[in-house]
Amino acid sequence: MTAILINASAYMDDLHRIAAHAGSTDCIFRADLDQLVCSDIDQATLDNAVATLPPKPREIPSWVYPFQARKALLGHGLLDAANAAVEAASDEAKIAWEYAIEIHRDDPLIAALGAAIGLTYEQIDDLFIEAAAY
Repeated sequence: MTAILINASAYMDDLHRIAAHAGSTDCIFRADLDQLVCSDIDQATLDNAVATLPPKPREIPSWVYPFQARKALLGHGLLDAANAAVEAASDEAKIAWEYAIEIHRDDPLIAALGAAIGLTYEQIDDLFIEAAAY
């Protein structure tokens, strides 16, 4: 039994996930044919794996540079609110916000600032994703 995924390069970032989702341990990408060939599953199983592949989990950056964070906040009209929240916070928070070399997603300061300006956990994640692109 052999299953073949044609135009496999269209799925290049997901080939390993497709093979694992299909339960295959014997797949090879044939670049010369632009095919993923799996010798231990049938075609229906491979086709079903492609059709039902769950979306990739979001990759949230663990940190960004302060410039990136501030640019993302500015782009959403939140920079002034974030700066005001920092001013109302402890001296340690003020120092961290002004002088940090990196801003870490798991820093309690970020959770506190997010809450102070009305952001949900997911919205903070979205800002980190956006900030990392700058």
